[in-house]
Amino acid sequence: MKDSHDVEALQRLPPERFADLVREFALARWDGWSVEVAPPTPAGGIDVRLGRGGERRLVHVRHYPPSSRVDSTVVRDLVALRSEGDVDRVSLATTSTVAPDAERTATAAGIDLLDGPALARTIVEAGVEIPPSDAEGFVSGATVPALDEWPDDVVERVAAAVAELDEAAPDDRRVTRTSTYTDVDYYHPAVPGLFAKARITSHSFLAYVRIDGRLRPIVRLSVYQSGGALHGAEEELSTAIRRAL
Repeated sequence: MKDSHDVEALQRLPPERFADLVREFALARWDGWSVEVAPPTPAGGIDVRLGRGGERRLVHVRHYPPSSRVDSTVVRDLVALRSEGDVDRVSLATTSTVAPDAERTATAAGIDLLDGPALARTIVEAGVEIPPSDAEGFVSGATVPALDEWPDDVVERVAAAVAELDEAAPDDRRVTRTSTYTDVDYYHPAVPGLFAKARITSHSFLAYVRIDGRLRPIVRLSVYQSGGALHGAEEELSTAIRRAL
């Protein structure tokens, strides 16, 4: 049931906001890769180009309503692009469904496929909040609002999580601000590379901690949450920090 609600929410997002969400997901999912996200095309396609150590990948995302589905033409275009040598691996994701002939073509060509439910699950597993389809007063990705515009109980949990991270890595923090999010990167002498990250978007707070060599989402807070859904965040973060160090 949750998957169907998340898929509906993805389908109903405005194109610009969906592109912001794809960018947020790509940065979280492929930590350590270079990430380039192209603007949405009129056909609803978004190209995510990834690079690391000479490897080049393309993730093509189709933002479709339930009435549309990916056909074999889209898959053949991606196969042709890969054959040109521009990328080493291609994946195709959609907020809707994939036609049977397109699925057969993709399988034969070795192209990974994600339909709407699979895409929604992958986004959530990366620690990115999908705003509910019935959300009111949603703020677009053009600006990141001040925390004092958020519900008080959410702000309290965010403040507690940030305090945990500040205490764990008090000496080396770097802040990056963009039009769609604010990042605070934490470094610790006991952990190679980035130790932890806090990300604030227009509607969510995400905290990541590097465990076993990978930056993992630990805390997910949203302006749409309240009550019991907010409890336990600090304890989960404390446990993750202890495990990392």
